[in-house]
Amino acid sequence: APWSGGIGGVGGGGRGGGGSVCDAALEALRWQWERCDGCPGVMLAHSLGGGTGSGLGSRLVQELRDEHPRAYLLASSIAPFGAGELPLAAYNGTLALATLQEHSDAVLLFDNASLMSRLRD
Repeated sequence: APWSGGIGGVGGGGRGGGGSVCDAALEALRWQWERCDGCPGVMLAHSLGGGTGSGLGSRLVQELRDEHPRAYLLASSIAPFGAGELPLAAYNGTLALATLQEHSDAVLLFDNASLMSRLRD
């Protein structure tokens, strides 16, 4: 499958060694899906800042959409902080959101800074 979202590493989902992680995650999802009596869909919870959440997460959604085109796919995504995290976090998040928007039925986007301020209050 083509590379989607993220900047390589684990998040490349096929580039930089991420293929085996993605394959293992997909196999675990397939195993669970086959044991369900009519699974209507999947919800993915992940971060958009790092390579694993942005690249691997969007690749999983893409692969699941290809295998189960009629299932509901919901992505619950946490956007990275505005500053102070990885320099490429905004780029990872942008690429991942483009892929998620194309392959998911809905994307619930949460801001990391807002969530942290609510936890502190």
